[in-house]
Amino acid sequence: MLDGRFELINQAKNPVRMIQIVPSCRCTEIIVPKEEIAPDETISIKFKWDSAGVRGVQGNRLTLFYSEEGRNGLRSLELYVKGNVLPAFDFVPERIEFSDGKMETKTIKLVPHDVDSDIIIEEAAYALAAFKVEKLGDREFTVTFFPGEWVNDSERPPSVAVKTNSERERHCAIPIFVQK
Repeated sequence: MLDGRFELINQAKNPVRMIQIVPSCRCTEIIVPKEEIAPDETISIKFKWDSAGVRGVQGNRLTLFYSEEGRNGLRSLELYVKGNVLPAFDFVPERIEFSDGKMETKTIKLVPHDVDSDIIIEEAAYALAAFKVEKLGDREFTVTFFPGEWVNDSERPPSVAVKTNSERERHCAIPIFVQK
């Protein structure tokens, strides 16, 4: 969870009325102290960005719709928040690779960044018959590839769905690649 704020100054000669702020995703809560801003007045628009389930550089756009007294129509202002979301753990390997035509089993481990972490895998699963997922322990599972069942009918690679007890990364996906 990231808390932040935008400082807005009404540089117009007339009062400005904020109509609505629309975030680009539902992961952002916005707190507006008041709807009308007098000329030369500054207000803080606070936000809470829930970055759970995402990793790496991510961003969110907030579109502020407002009207200015004495002017017709709505205007808009784009606000951006961007951050590098650091995970609490990694999967090793971070992607699963199999050779087409060869039955193989790969072991995947959850490796917390904090050695004293209590993060564990609660579930690991996949729905296609070509892959069997078996949980081995609190931080390890295997994926077995059955090439006779493999049908590649999607542009996106399949992935193993992993559920952890981490508040920040409750649901994760590890991509599977079948190389020819």
